[in-house]
Amino acid sequence: MKRLFTLLAVLILFTLGAQGQVTFKPGVRAGLNIASIRQTDFDSRADLYAGGLIEIKFSKYYIMQPEVTYSRQGATGDLTYFDPLLNTTTNFNADIEIQYLSFALMNKFTFSNTFDVHLGPNIDFETGSNVDTNVEFDLGLMAGVGYTFPFGLTLEARVKKGIIDVLETDDYESGGLDFAHDYNTNFVFQIGGSYTFATSGRGE
Repeated sequence: MKRLFTLLAVLILFTLGAQGQVTFKPGVRAGLNIASIRQTDFDSRADLYAGGLIEIKFSKYYIMQPEVTYSRQGATGDLTYFDPLLNTTTNFNADIEIQYLSFALMNKFTFSNTFDVHLGPNIDFETGSNVDTNVEFDLGLMAGVGYTFPFGLTLEARVKKGIIDVLETDDYESGGLDFAHDYNTNFVFQIGGSYTFATSGRGE
């Protein structure tokens, strides 16, 4: 983890070397979450995310982008286990929905003013859930890529990986079977878009 943040700091300092006028643009972002919870037998869950951002452009090659996003995550599953010794079948249905308000500080490294690479940390606060969770927050990292059109629309794809054990494991035992193991972290693939609004009185 320390090496990752050190590398990130070096990249930021390098890209800031190309001096330019700092500009600010507000924006919005939204899209599709394909969410899952690691070390469980459950499948991924499709849901949405939506929020706002501020694009702070320091140079041609570097943008700092604080974001606030409402994100619906979790997992789903319709599991059946057959015990040949007891000749019994165990069914377990799960529809896990955890809602977060996510705060992220994305670092965007841009190439040719169109293609960019995203990397940054996030902290998520739980705003709702239909299951018991270990804690009401999550910490993680996000990484992704984007393509920006001249009129301000960016198409983006990201991976979001949590590091906190979020599930109460004892709730997922049935008939002597464990459907969730000891360390259950959020994992989300996001695909969507963002749009930044032009502001008057600033350079490009």
